[in-house]
Amino acid sequence: MLNELNHRVKNMLAVVQSVANQTLRSTTDPNAFAEVFGKRIGALAAAHSLLTAEHWTGVDLSDLAHASLLSFIPDGDERIRMEGPAVRLSPNATVSFVMALHELGTNATKYGALSNRNGQVDLTWETRAVSEGSEGETLTLTWNEHDGPVVVLPEREGFGRRMLEKGIARELDGHVEFDYKPSGLVCRMAFPLDKVTSRADR
Repeated sequence: MLNELNHRVKNMLAVVQSVANQTLRSTTDPNAFAEVFGKRIGALAAAHSLLTAEHWTGVDLSDLAHASLLSFIPDGDERIRMEGPAVRLSPNATVSFVMALHELGTNATKYGALSNRNGQVDLTWETRAVSEGSEGETLTLTWNEHDGPVVVLPEREGFGRRMLEKGIARELDGHVEFDYKPSGLVCRMAFPLDKVTSRADR
């Protein structure tokens, strides 16, 4: 038990260190750094709380999505719609997905669909066979914003995009792509199902 606890603490500290370094790279003002870094650590704490409640066996993707995103909108607001089958994420994937959804929600609140009164976000996910006749499956998630401000291609790559495309995608052997449509940002993510789900469900 102590060895397992030591392993989890080391992993979490490594994530915190990475978040701190990446935040520092994109936020030079000390006050802004404190605010942004604090919110990202808060997202990690939320993931830790979900996992602790489940004795670190995994977390349902729907529960994680609701816990991660409803803080961005008032109670009862239906501007973020979520739909997908039951998928129980592994502890490692839980932490990664919480960070991903936190960054997408933050970006939508600052610049995207959640920055005005009318914008909406559709978060959907599904599992599908890798190819016909293949035994492997893929978990695909789509973050689709619409009815917000006209989207403009950013001049530089931000922390959130770097984290998803180069961090989480590499960590979970997946693929992440961003489509800056004028009508709304679309982020598509795909991961091998056996890489992101709890072992108890395999």
